[in-house]
Amino acid sequence: VNDWRNVRHEVHCVEVDPGRFSALQDERRYAAVYHVDFLALTPRTTGLFDRVVMNPPFDDQLDIDHVSHAWSFLRPGGQLVAVMSAGTEWRENRKARAFRALMARHGARWFDNPPGSFAAVGTNVNTVTLVVTKREEAKGHADQ
Repeated sequence: VNDWRNVRHEVHCVEVDPGRFSALQDERRYAAVYHVDFLALTPRTTGLFDRVVMNPPFDDQLDIDHVSHAWSFLRPGGQLVAVMSAGTEWRENRKARAFRALMARHGARWFDNPPGSFAAVGTNVNTVTLVVTKREEAKGHADQ
């Protein structure tokens, strides 16, 4: 049995809000804190990761944009966990269908979060948690 407390973790944070960015930076416990819109960040700046954990914005399907972008930061075999709008599972527009298809190819699992999980911060959107492991790519076939 692996004990996570004995594993060295290096946490990188991305925060666009100046106040939250400063608070994270002031903690001095993260390997890096980036003050940038996540969609403007690239793996060239940060490198690739074994794990990505995120709570992206839900408005206008930005959660799909953020999680799709986060996918490019994940090493093959790495795991991504994201809180997303529940609509991601049922919307029938092209963006949502393409995203679900990508996630299905990698065996994604979706878990319903309790209703009102974000009510305390003024968001009454129903949410799910996505858990997916990026499969190894077959030679000559990059699975984006």
